Amino acid sequence: MRHPASSVSCLAALVLAGLPAAAAAGETATLRIETTKPGHIVAVVTERATATATGPGGTATAEGMHWKDLCVAPCTATVPAGLRELYVYDGGVLPDTQKFQFAPGAHTVVVEPGSLLLGKATMVMSVLGMVGAVYGGVDLAMSSPGGSVLLGSRSTAVGITGAGAALLAAGVTIPFFNKTRFASSQDKE
Repeated sequence: MRHPASSVSCLAALVLAGLPAAAAAGETATLRIETTKPGHIVAVVTERATATATGPGGTATAEGMHWKDLCVAPCTATVPAGLRELYVYDGGVLPDTQKFQFAPGAHTVVVEPGSLLLGKATMVMSVLGMVGAVYGGVDLAMSSPGGSVLLGSRSTAVGITGAGAALLAAGVTIPFFNKTRFASSQDKE
């Protein structure tokens, strides 16, 4: 008969085999954080939590995280070596996180934050565009060749539909370009 503890230790060894080697206790990584938009806060995520509840109406999930502020970029900070998740927020930037494996030693982290204002504007453009496209499209579908039911003329309905479609397209496309980007490299000694 196999001993249960040996099965657990074998399983743990298999799970840990795929992970990068952990840094020795006390080893640190010094991060020189550069940015294209000074003034935002750089933090390290210390913990994440997820809660899920199910019921007759469906499933709801809530996620949260705790973090420890490191500094206001551009800056230099020290973190324990190993896998760390950096969080960038405040200062009018689009908040985001990114995980890095920091070996002991010096690293340069470059943060190119997206615009928070542009992120909010894309939400407004998407909503207005959807309303305009649907309203104008419904009016066109219900109108007769001589005129529009809701907007008076077909040309107005076509204009509202086209403007709504353009706003919706912009609101959906811009977030692909307005992202916070991270890059990390270990400095040569």
